[in-house]
Amino acid sequence: MKHPFRFFICTGLILSSTTLFADPWKMRLDLGGLYGSYSNSELRDSVIGADLFFAADYFDQYGFTLGQNHSVVTATRLSQDISQQGWFASGRQHFYPTSLPGIVTARLDGYLTNSETTFSATTLQQQVQTLMPSIQFADYTGRYLLDLGFAYSSYENGLSVSQWTPTLAWEMNHKADWLQVRGYLLDYSDSSTAQGRSSAQAVELKWSHWFHSAKGLLPDRVQLNKVFGERLYSVDPDVAAVYTLTDTDRGPLSLSALWYVGTQWQVLLAAGVQNSTNNEINNAYRNNYLYTDLAYVW
Repeated sequence: MKHPFRFFICTGLILSSTTLFADPWKMRLDLGGLYGSYSNSELRDSVIGADLFFAADYFDQYGFTLGQNHSVVTATRLSQDISQQGWFASGRQHFYPTSLPGIVTARLDGYLTNSETTFSATTLQQQVQTLMPSIQFADYTGRYLLDLGFAYSSYENGLSVSQWTPTLAWEMNHKADWLQVRGYLLDYSDSSTAQGRSSAQAVELKWSHWFHSAKGLLPDRVQLNKVFGERLYSVDPDVAAVYTLTDTDRGPLSLSALWYVGTQWQVLLAAGVQNSTNNEINNAYRNNYLYTDLAYVW
């Protein structure tokens, strides 16, 4: 199933933090909710979902994340509802080689996604298994970041999807702004189960801005995200999302705002538009969605 929000919302939220003179473990708990409404879709009417995940980091050495989500896509009278549950596990290890001017992080993500579609008294099930290792380099001054990931997804219908995600990010405006550019290079083992495609490519631009002296209702951070190109059966490592719906992504756009409430609470609000095409029935449609996330850090 395709979600326009993070599988277990992270996108910069699951970051290790270190306080040398406090508890060596830093932990985070997130609870999120989504509502989306489809327009011009012949098969889908709305989507509702919730997710919960837990992250822990030991100083700047290693960490892990565990999460689970559930969503339901309500169909039009021409189709059937789709229910999905997903599980996510991730581990990361930081290295400090003396020959490099920065930190090297090795990360391994695993996803297990189960979908159910009910036709009268018959229920069809599909399971998707995804494994994604990645390697990242970030310089000590926080000026830039390099990342390379590879994802392999296996579908029960015999389809396998390979994806490379090269990423470059850098700071601007005295670290008040952060720009990330990520490529998506996808290959499909069977074009007959991938809407006639053997490959797909896309580029994602993500701009973040921090208000260092935010007051009142002004958020502490805003983020704008835009994808150019097309994606099908892709994996987004920032938002821990596996997009398993058999439709092609065509340039989603989203805007989010983050507020720090005291020293331990964070509130995220996001809105977006996700354009998609079902090539099998030649149906182009849009999903307008809202997402909210409440996080507690300790």
